[in-house]
Amino acid sequence: MKRLIIGVSNYMPEDFSLLAESLDEQFNRHLQPLEQVELTDVGAAIITSADIKAGLHKMISETGYGIPVFLVTDENPVSA
Repeated sequence: MKRLIIGVSNYMPEDFSLLAESLDEQFNRHLQPLEQVELTDVGAAIITSADIKAGLHKMISETGYGIPVFLVTDENPVSA
């Protein structure tokens, strides 16, 4: 069985790369942009408010895979 990856938004801020490296090292999970992966290979998703506006969270939820979704926010409020 292969290890699940962490799918990451393409809209992630520049400073997220430091956290991404830490997650990769600490939890031995590879991070990949969500647009480059099959959701069957994703163990968790990290998205932004831009992804919420685009409906990505709904698409992930509709798969029925139970993928946990984590939202990284900025100073702009989000309404889903």
